[in-house]
Amino acid sequence: MVDITEVEFAAKPNRSESATWRAGAFGLVPSDSIVRARLLERQTTLTGQELQAYRDLWKKLRTENAAFRVVSDLGLHSEPITYFDRAVASQVTEDWQKCNHVVGKILVALWDDGTYCGDLTLWSRVQALADGGVFEMKGDGARMRDSFVRLASRAM
Repeated sequence: MVDITEVEFAAKPNRSESATWRAGAFGLVPSDSIVRARLLERQTTLTGQELQAYRDLWKKLRTENAAFRVVSDLGLHSEPITYFDRAVASQVTEDWQKCNHVVGKILVALWDDGTYCGDLTLWSRVQALADGGVFEMKGDGARMRDSFVRLASRAM
């Protein structure tokens, strides 16, 4: 097992910024960063007790059958489908905006807080909130780049 939760990865040499970064998932770590951080040297073997604890946690999470599994200060835990709705709503304004721009702003805001989520997950929440009357949507409605969104007007 290789735990990367506390690993600070160095910025790529060809980048202008020199800040370090943390990966929200192992799949986000480029192979050259794996080598530079010497991650293979960090591998450990879990004890039987540790392995059983992880199996028990996974069994609990599967039983809960929630839409998301999230890592936070609480550890790995379940969250409902509405988990990202506050972040989504924070980026929608009273003015029409292209949906792909809104989703991009949501991604950046989440990443700045150390939360990683896919664009299609966020897009599906924009659509669900529009279907629920929280937002108004115009355009294609099926594709981000061909759709526009704004807060629903409350005046009748």
